[in-house]
Amino acid sequence: MNQIQLGRPHCSLVLIIVMLASALPVGAEEPSSPEALSLKLYFDGVVDVDYSVAVDPSLPLVNVSLFGWTFGSLIVRDGEGLLLEYSVHLGHLVVYTLGSDMVEIDYSTSDLTDKQGALWSLSLLTPMSVNVQLPRDATVISLSPSPLRIRTVDDRTSLTMPMGEVTVSYLQGVVGTKDHALVVQKEAEDAVEDFRDEGFEVEEADTLLQEAEEAIHEGRYVLAEEYSGDVKAWIDETRIASRDAMAALEAAAASISTAEYDGRTSSLDQARETLQAAHNLYDEGGFLEARSRAEQASIIAQLSTTAPWYTGIPVVPLLGSVATAPLIAAYLLRRRKSAPIAVTVEPSAPNIDINMILDEHPYLRMDDKEALTLVAENGGGIFASELRSHLGLPKSSCWRMIRRLEGEGVFETKKVGRETFVRISSRYLDPELLGPSFQMVPAGSYYQTHGSAMDGE
Repeated sequence: MNQIQLGRPHCSLVLIIVMLASALPVGAEEPSSPEALSLKLYFDGVVDVDYSVAVDPSLPLVNVSLFGWTFGSLIVRDGEGLLLEYSVHLGHLVVYTLGSDMVEIDYSTSDLTDKQGALWSLSLLTPMSVNVQLPRDATVISLSPSPLRIRTVDDRTSLTMPMGEVTVSYLQGVVGTKDHALVVQKEAEDAVEDFRDEGFEVEEADTLLQEAEEAIHEGRYVLAEEYSGDVKAWIDETRIASRDAMAALEAAAASISTAEYDGRTSSLDQARETLQAAHNLYDEGGFLEARSRAEQASIIAQLSTTAPWYTGIPVVPLLGSVATAPLIAAYLLRRRKSAPIAVTVEPSAPNIDINMILDEHPYLRMDDKEALTLVAENGGGIFASELRSHLGLPKSSCWRMIRRLEGEGVFETKKVGRETFVRISSRYLDPELLGPSFQMVPAGSYYQTHGSAMDGE
């Protein structure tokens, strides 16, 4: 009795399994490979799908996964155009293909498109490249990933998209309308938010978005679309510039490491300083400047040589002096005695006509003018560290200002030991009065010609 009670549920389970197995098509292991896929989109979101699949002719049937869940006007043929029998299941077909090596499937579906407001989007996961024909008069808003090819077929935009996850957003209507401008602006706003989430500064993009919004309020829809397009272009350019700058920073660091390993240390301090300036520029979003500065650091490191025995002796320009022997003697004496010895010379401050410089450069910034005045008041020359200290600027900001004024021909710079000496351009000075002269004293401080000390950085 117990055996019968135990056997009944067991037999029922077996019966259910047998029934399920008989309901499923035998041998549907998808022995097929996609050959071609084309999509034709219409204004109402319906998509005509033309799908070709290569199959094994020795198998009686194959299981073919389709795109979407509902299939209208479904036609299944072999490679010679003969109709094939099939059965429809959720998301796929079972096609009876004995003796056929190709299956061509045509159907329509509305499952691949979606509409939000005026914006349409096509989304699918494709195992191969797909040809997409958009509706007539459709305007592409965004693409992911980048298309392999773009052309026009029968007044339709035709896109060849690579395999994988494909998304195409488009607008049906006339470019320059308010609806189109709003859609394009929304796409630009989303792109900016994504870019901000990546850690980038987007102040310039926010300004363009504000201009686009103002243009929409003024009814200038074409101009608004141009501003929104500029936002996307700026994001793409900035991302590329960031990537290139980072590659240059890494290359410069590698060049410095290689030179250090080889013992070529004569210019490594300068290379490291230049690389640090490049990193500062990168952190501030100046990717193009950071890349240029990093490339300079890399070149400096590559040109660095084995340091000679006298490398430790600082080289200081003694403008107006007769010889550098007293300087070297003072430096060697410092190494033997602990007490500092100051070496000074008589002042020779030239007359500098600041008004003439301002007349030639009327567009200087306020901080540029302040820096110019400060350098002039210090006899026409000052160390960069002192300039930065007096102006209360961050190091990177001070460097950008110095380089800017150097590019304008207002300043000249020269390396003095490990520091940079900034002076008024010689074309504004009497050639015989290029002071003030500086000398390095054993204590490590710099002394101006009138005797006031300025500590190094």
